[in-house]
Amino acid sequence: MNKYSKRGRPVVHPPVVNEKTGEIFATYTEAAVACNGDRSCVRRVCEGLLRKHKGCTFRFARLDEIKELE
Repeated sequence: MNKYSKRGRPVVHPPVVNEKTGEIFATYTEAAVACNGDRSCVRRVCEGLLRKHKGCTFRFARLDEIKELE
């Protein structure tokens, strides 16, 4: 077992939506893996600091989209 089993911080942001495909991801990392990109750039696109990353546009999920997931 790993000595440092609890690493990192818990996810505290809403789900991320890829506007091109309509896929919904729970974390920035999942979205980045799907587009073969970088999670920090996915975050920047969601926050409006960048327009696109790897040709994909991301945004935070709306409340109605989040309720559909549950």
